[in-house]
Amino acid sequence: MTYDRPWRAYAQQLDLLKFRGMIVGDETLALHRLEHIGYYRLSAYWYPFRSVELTQLSNPKRITCNRKDLFEPGTQFEDALALYEFDKRLRLLLMDALERIEIALRVDIAYLLGDHDAHNQNRDSAVYLADTFQDASRRFSRPAIEPQAFD
Repeated sequence: MTYDRPWRAYAQQLDLLKFRGMIVGDETLALHRLEHIGYYRLSAYWYPFRSVELTQLSNPKRITCNRKDLFEPGTQFEDALALYEFDKRLRLLLMDALERIEIALRVDIAYLLGDHDAHNQNRDSAVYLADTFQDASRRFSRPAIEPQAFD
């Protein structure tokens, strides 16, 4: 497989986007973002703005959808950048939430292990963990809820 995409300077990348129909309001900002984020990283965020070509095939009867290199009329560089920044903020929020969950789980596991045996680091971990979590599941199990008939 050969790689057929030529190397392009940042200004050439911006010119290519404009040639394909993207509106660039602030060229200085756009060049700065291309230099610091990267053309291919941002390309995922302008992908939804690319024109779609629908083709109906006769055998078997179905419609195919192909993205073209041209952008839908009115597509702005700032729109793709806004999607990128939204995605970045969302990822940071999710990582913060996952970190809190991870820490809470670690604390709970350490607490249960310590409650069971404060010297657990000297035990065979596989056997010890199996015994500890069976014990903990018995202590923290909830009573079964009986289904109730609705009147």
